Amino acid sequence: MVKVATWNVNSIKARLTNVLAWLETAQPDILCLQETKCPAADFPLLEIKSLGYHVETVGQRAYNGVALLSKEPARDIVTMLPGPPGPPPWPRGGAQMLIFRGPGPDFSERDRDLLALLQPHLDQAYIDAERRRCWPPPLTPRQQELMRLIAAGHTNAKIARQLGITEGTVRSHLEDIYARLQVSNRAAAVARAFPAGAPIQLTPR
Repeated sequence: MVKVATWNVNSIKARLTNVLAWLETAQPDILCLQETKCPAADFPLLEIKSLGYHVETVGQRAYNGVALLSKEPARDIVTMLPGPPGPPPWPRGGAQMLIFRGPGPDFSERDRDLLALLQPHLDQAYIDAERRRCWPPPLTPRQQELMRLIAAGHTNAKIARQLGITEGTVRSHLEDIYARLQVSNRAAAVARAFPAGAPIQLTPR
């Protein structure tokens, strides 16, 4: 029986001692690490290999990253899902995957075709997961103040007068807010910025 484990390690460097101790105790055949937050050149290869594991990894400094630790060397490594040319569907570079096959035949053309068919679905699943993980996108205090005024129904001119800025600055703030919230109009921005409902504006009498 092959023993496979997965671990969202949230920085391999910060938790290297824990990982090494667990590997010595649990002795998995394969360990899949996520959120390594470490480029391949900085990965602690020597420490891992000293325990008898082979390492394949891709990652970014302080962000994302995956690694595959295995007692048998990996073959036919794929570090990015195949897809059409052009920019990736997500500004962070899309999902990076290591697809591992142990002893036995290499990946067939049928396997590769299946991955190509799965790619858009896996890309979308990654995008949705990232949006949930990073939601809500951060708005600056000024943008939050502006969104409260928009939610109260104020026009750009009224917002500009109340905040002491020009209407052009209000429009610039709105463009940035739309981009951060991934919307194209005021109503959608309010719904995204205040998922629990717009704040109540009290008007002094």
